[in-house]
Amino acid sequence: MSSSARRALMDEVSGRLRGSRVLWFGLRGEDIESLSDLPELTASASVIAAWDGSTRSSISLDSISGRRVDLDVYDIDAMPMGPSEQILLDTMTSWITDPTVLLPYRPSAFAMSLGLVEPQTTVLGALAASNSSLDDKPWVETTLARRGVRTVPWVYVRSPDNTAVRTILRSRRSVIRPERSSGGVGLRLVSDTHELRSILADTPARFLCLAPFFDGAISINAAGVVWRDGISLHPASVQIIGDDSFTTRRFGYCGNDFAAFHDLGLATARQLEEMTLSVGEWLQSLGFLGAFGVDALLHQGAVYFVELNPRLQGSSAASALASRDAELPCVYLEHLASLLGFACPLERRPLLDQPVAPSLVVMHNVSGCDQRAAPVDTLSEWRPSERVVRRDLRPNPGTLVAPNAAFLRVFLETSITDSGGSIDPARRNQILSLGKPILGES
Repeated sequence: MSSSARRALMDEVSGRLRGSRVLWFGLRGEDIESLSDLPELTASASVIAAWDGSTRSSISLDSISGRRVDLDVYDIDAMPMGPSEQILLDTMTSWITDPTVLLPYRPSAFAMSLGLVEPQTTVLGALAASNSSLDDKPWVETTLARRGVRTVPWVYVRSPDNTAVRTILRSRRSVIRPERSSGGVGLRLVSDTHELRSILADTPARFLCLAPFFDGAISINAAGVVWRDGISLHPASVQIIGDDSFTTRRFGYCGNDFAAFHDLGLATARQLEEMTLSVGEWLQSLGFLGAFGVDALLHQGAVYFVELNPRLQGSSAASALASRDAELPCVYLEHLASLLGFACPLERRPLLDQPVAPSLVVMHNVSGCDQRAAPVDTLSEWRPSERVVRRDLRPNPGTLVAPNAAFLRVFLETSITDSGGSIDPARRNQILSLGKPILGES
């Protein structure tokens, strides 16, 4: 694929849009930065972090309400329509004065409502097949296991009194999780039958999921796009999980190190690539189109499937910036092109041939209580020696930041982790110093 591939696809997308405007709807408004050169992109609406898109219209739920929510527990489709959500929807509606294509980060009932009440609006991916089922982790992992994908050996339990559970608990520490979760919410370590019995008694669920804890495993991630006739790949990374400087959750997502993935070797890359393509082909068989991601664990040389993300991911912003800088189609551009019905690119770029994206770390409010964002002039703090290439997600001054809500995302041009996926202490201190002016010690 030539270095002009991005421009060529961008021009084709513009031609297919035929003058329609594009409205981005995502969790984070600033995620769409890599498509800032798409002429038809005229507006952005999001749950947090309104995009500073120059002349574009932009709004976010936290800029309306004055409160930054925890994206791992807040779901705009599951929440009742409060006053702030109504203002968000009314504002988006007011922007639709000409034919508009709504580009969501995932299929969304909230987004779909615009297509129902505004005839000039086409909501891309709104009716993706089986999307609700794709958030059902047990169904996804058991289906993929039957198709030959190596998965973490989960056992689904209502009672600790069965042979499989006793075997897992006897051999080592175990991980327990709910049927559905995001960003590590609800995942816990459990060490014995008594502890498991207590968790089961306190959890109102049909069942819980139990698996051996892979001590020393490295969390990795790959991204792709499902097209009507193929699968394309995007940069893979080592994931930063459970760093208590940046999250209160034992298995909470904190960021990605893309350069570190290249140090894991060809065998690991091939396993993850094969797994990602297998998952993508299965999604394609369901009628799914657009971006997706695969979380996996590297344990003793083997790669195990952990989770499907049937949407754009938290790491997509970093990978997209690297693709754009390399003049390659980024995951956002391909997500849009796929949903518009384009054919898959002829050349598939292997994971180890992808551009190396900047590392990123997401800082969350770890104080355990609401914190108010202080006014801060981030531009005055930039120092080239810091090797920080971008910072975003900063809440407006005075915004009330909920516990575990993200308040800063830092992009660094170098690898920031050791061989096990832990952040280098010097880098950690550097990143923490950037967050202190916003929430203090958090």
